[in-house]
Amino acid sequence: MDDWLRRLGLLHLKDKPTELRAALEEAIAKNIEELQSIRDAAEARLRALERRDSLENSSDDVDD
Repeated sequence: MDDWLRRLGLLHLKDKPTELRAALEEAIAKNIEELQSIRDAAEARLRALERRDSLENSSDDVDD
């Protein structure tokens, strides 16, 4: 566990459970927000690609 705390920059809170818990909760919340932002951007990109493909396919149908 020390290794994980060191990676998170929280090793100094190892012997302070209340402060450690609060810091971990804050870090988790921040990571969740970042992951949601990444997911939202990926979904928007996917929708844009799907629209582009749909437009390309509809123009191919007109050419036929």
